[in-house]
Amino acid sequence: MAEGRLIFREASAQALEDAFVKRAAGLRAGISGMGAEVRAEVAAWDSGTESRQAQEQRAGQVEKRAELLVQALERAAAVVREIHSLASRVEAENVASLD
Repeated sequence: MAEGRLIFREASAQALEDAFVKRAAGLRAGISGMGAEVRAEVAAWDSGTESRQAQEQRAGQVEKRAELLVQALERAAAVVREIHSLASRVEAENVASLD
């Protein structure tokens, strides 16, 4: 009997969506802050040196990868929001069927 049931917990869905949004924002801010700190530390490095060019290349790679992760977290939040909306609609339809 239990295999045909789905139990949706609205508060849990909202908490999950909020967690994804918070983590995405935190990661974006953290990477931005870290990048600013690194740039401040290496500001005196000559941009023509091999080490500075390597640092800039790696910093760009880190920022791109972090942005991909942020986008994945934002998509996850959107999916949870959509599931939440669909579950609410199904619940309303089921209540209407009972009435």
